[in-house]
Amino acid sequence: MSSKVSLASSSFGQSTTVTALQMITGISAAVNGGNLVTPHVVKDILDHNGNMVESIQPDIKRQVISEETSTTIRTLMEAVVETKPGSNAYVQGYRIGGKSGTSQKQKAGDHKDDRIASYVGVAPIDDPEIAVYIMVDVPQSGDSYGSVIAAPAVALVLSDTLPYLGFSPSFSAEEIEKQDVIVPHLIDKGVLEAESKLLAVGFGKPKVIGEGNTVIKQVPSTGSKMPKDGTVILYTDDTQEQLITVPNVVDMTPVNAKQLLLNMGFNVVILGEELEHSKSKIMTQSLEVDTIVPIGTVIELSSVNFEID
Repeated sequence: MSSKVSLASSSFGQSTTVTALQMITGISAAVNGGNLVTPHVVKDILDHNGNMVESIQPDIKRQVISEETSTTIRTLMEAVVETKPGSNAYVQGYRIGGKSGTSQKQKAGDHKDDRIASYVGVAPIDDPEIAVYIMVDVPQSGDSYGSVIAAPAVALVLSDTLPYLGFSPSFSAEEIEKQDVIVPHLIDKGVLEAESKLLAVGFGKPKVIGEGNTVIKQVPSTGSKMPKDGTVILYTDDTQEQLITVPNVVDMTPVNAKQLLLNMGFNVVILGEELEHSKSKIMTQSLEVDTIVPIGTVIELSSVNFEID
């Protein structure tokens, strides 16, 4: 028999035990129009020639909430990702809905503050086709909140899966303006021609080192991706390459890390968070600390928003 305390705590999700499969089943019903569907593994059965033998159709048990309520839930879940600054579940070009879960994990007489951190992402949120639920049982590093630990992993799964399923990203004019650009091939080009090529794809004026008229080396190399505000270095003679040492920027805010690296001569790509968000920190960097690299080298940073949602 439930106590009054457990009855009250059940209203905000505590004192309730469900499996991950039960959780994703409930979430799916909440966003698919309200239909409770029996989970199944096999979608289609094919013969050895790839011909369809049988297509497994969803087994709808019953409608558990109204379509109107389901629409409201989808709207609220999208707002969690779109309107929350620097959401860790954001995937550029896609409409994502999400919600974190951070539950206490205690046994009777156990006073340890163990937690289960989880996050669910649903996409495309206006017509859901995929739901991703990631649960971290007793995270051991960093803040043990679902929005911090699990959300970035959900975003990575969605960013790989949505294109695979045939969903193309759609970008706003603002997003297009902020997108990274591929560095063109500039070696053996005249300086003016190289500058023109860079301007044509969205870069600014390059930094030219040397007294020659033809590019003999470029940094970053052809095919590298970097922001439009980055600077391409062009060498036009045998002037010795300028080198810099990679610092440690992990745990710095994205703003401070980017400013430090730009001042040193790096080109910086930040993955994950809004640059200005005060609760964000750099979690990883693509280049090892104390590595010596040419100026203009691209360094990728991944950041996470530590604001609790």
